[in-house]
Amino acid sequence: MSPVTTSRRDFLKRSGLLVVSFSAMPAPFSLHDGQTAAAGQTAGPYPDPDFRQLDSWIVVRADNTATFYVGKTDLGQGTGTAFRQIMSDELDIAYDKTSVVMGSTDVTVDQGGSGGSDALQTDGYPMRRVAAEARRVLLDMASARFGVPVDQLVVSAGVVSIKADPNRKI
Repeated sequence: MSPVTTSRRDFLKRSGLLVVSFSAMPAPFSLHDGQTAAAGQTAGPYPDPDFRQLDSWIVVRADNTATFYVGKTDLGQGTGTAFRQIMSDELDIAYDKTSVVMGSTDVTVDQGGSGGSDALQTDGYPMRRVAAEARRVLLDMASARFGVPVDQLVVSAGVVSIKADPNRKI
């Protein structure tokens, strides 16, 4: 049997085709409750954040900081900055109090690939809804704590207070 020789150019061409074929596969291949791995496959020890849970997308902390968890990556288009702006706008907190974790497969929900500069086009509105839902939940919690209806509360710079008594705030 003679050894196989491949030029560097041929190797890179074939590798490039292989990468394209993987990137074109539909997302996500993860196991959910009740599913089992196919023969020859093993379920990894990797976390699989539940996309239905709000805290898979956003975490708001008591120190008035918040973090978005986005399955996309920022390849120089500024999507991380844009997602932080969306979050700070919806939550009414300062931009410098926000952070974003992007494309970290162990802690972010799989939102498919990043390409064509379409992250904001496809995920901007859903992420805005995530931040708006977090705000609604926080206002509901403040309403229960203060014993007043949500419409009697105001948010300014990440602080929730009662309209009639601004000294009472969280």
